[in-house]
Amino acid sequence: MSDKADDTKVEALSSLISPLEEVPEEKFRRVVTMLEGIRHKPEIKAALEGMRARIVQVRPPRTMTVQRILYMPVEDALVNSPDTDGRGYVSRLLMSLAWEYLAQSAASGVLEGWQRRIAAVSGTEPDDEVLLQDEIWRWASEQLKEAVDKAMTDRGDRKALLGESPELLAEMQQAIRLIDVGPQIRAVKRLMPMKPVRTLAREDRAPLRHMILDLQPPNADRIYGILLAVMFRLAVPAEFLDDIPGILSGLPNAVKAELLSRLTVFVMGDMDRRATTAVQAAAGDLNLRAKKAENLVAALTAGEKTILTGDRDTRKQLMSVRNTAENLVNAIVQEAGESVQDGILAGSAAPVAVLKRAEDSVSALGQCGSFADKIGLEGAVKNTIDGVRGEMRRRAASALESMATDVQTGLNPTARSDEVFWTVRMLELAGNADEAENIRLAAMKLLFPIQ
Repeated sequence: MSDKADDTKVEALSSLISPLEEVPEEKFRRVVTMLEGIRHKPEIKAALEGMRARIVQVRPPRTMTVQRILYMPVEDALVNSPDTDGRGYVSRLLMSLAWEYLAQSAASGVLEGWQRRIAAVSGTEPDDEVLLQDEIWRWASEQLKEAVDKAMTDRGDRKALLGESPELLAEMQQAIRLIDVGPQIRAVKRLMPMKPVRTLAREDRAPLRHMILDLQPPNADRIYGILLAVMFRLAVPAEFLDDIPGILSGLPNAVKAELLSRLTVFVMGDMDRRATTAVQAAAGDLNLRAKKAENLVAALTAGEKTILTGDRDTRKQLMSVRNTAENLVNAIVQEAGESVQDGILAGSAAPVAVLKRAEDSVSALGQCGSFADKIGLEGAVKNTIDGVRGEMRRRAASALESMATDVQTGLNPTARSDEVFWTVRMLELAGNADEAENIRLAAMKLLFPIQ
C-alpha cells in the first residue's frame, strides 16, 4: 500500500478520536475492544494511543495479547519520558523497544502459538492463564538478559536491542528486573488496591515478607523488583521505608543495607518528580497547584523522617525539595491573597470570573493551611485566611444590618441578600462552616419572617 494511502487512513482514524471521547462509556468500551483485536496495524496502534487518557479512565476490558502480558509487571512503573537517572521507572519507549526486539528474535511460530493459547484460556481457565503468563515472562526475561549481556560489549548488538536509543540500556535492565519477578508482582497487585494506596495494610506485610523469603534465587535484584512494585502503588512511597526492616527480617544485613540504599534512591527520585510536577502545574489553577504542593510536602515529610541523612548529597537533595515546597506554598499564598482582595473589593456584584477566582483562592488557602505547618509556613497562611474571615464578617454584618433596616421600613430586604450569601460561601471555604451557617440563618429569618 502506498504512503499516501497509509496517511489517509491515519488521518481518518485521528478524526474519529475526538468524537469517540464523547460517546457513552459502554459504547467506548466496545470500540476499544474491537480496535484492540487489530492493534498490530500501525494506524490502529496510533488511534489507541490517541485515546489513552480515556482508556485509563474508563478501563474497558482489554484483549489479552502476548505483548500485553509482557507489559503487566511493568505497568505501574511506566512513565512517558526515559528514566535517565535510573530511579526505577520504565519509559513506554523502552517497553516498545523491548517488544520489538522480542518479536523480531522469536523463533517462527512462537508468538502465534502463544496467542492461540491465550485465546483458548483467557477468561475461562484462570490457572492455565497464570501458567501461560509465567511462561511468557520467563522467556522474555531470558531473551532480554542475553541481549543486554551482548549489548554491553558490542555496538551492533546494542543497536539491535535499542535502535537509536543506546542510552536506555540501564532502563532495559530495570524492565528485566520487573519482568523477572512477574509472578510475584502479580501477587502484589492482588494484595493491594489500585494506586494511590495510602499505606501498606498491616495484615499485608506478612504475606509480602514470605513472598520475599520464598524467592528462588533470593538475590537483591529480584527482591528490589518486588518492593518497587509495592512502592509504585503507594501514595507516599517514602513512608514504606519504615516497614522495610520488618519485611526484610531474616535476610543478610548486607542485602538489607543494599536494598534500603536502592529504595532510598527511588524515594528521592519520587520527590524530585513531585517537585517538577508541582512547579510545572498550570499557573492559573490555584487548587491544582495547592494539591501538587500538598503531595510534595507529604513525600518530603515522610522522607525527612525515614531517610538516613548521613550522606551529604542526600541532605542537599532533601533541602532542595524543601526549598521548592516552601517557594511553591509562598507563591500560592501570595497569589491567592491578591485574588481574594480583588474579589473583596469588587464585592458580590463582580463578574462571575472574578468571584470564582476569589472562591478558588480561598479554597487553595484552606488546602495549604492543612499542611503548611510541616514546612513552617502556617503563620503566613493563617494570617491571610484570618484576613479573609475578618473582611467577610464585616461585610456580612453590614449586609444583615441593611436587610434588617429594610424590613423595619417596609422595604424588600433581598437587595443585599446576594452579598450575604456570598460571604457565607467564602466563610465556608475558609473553614468557618458554623459561623457561615449562623449568618445564613440570620439572613433567612429576615427574608422569610415567621408570620
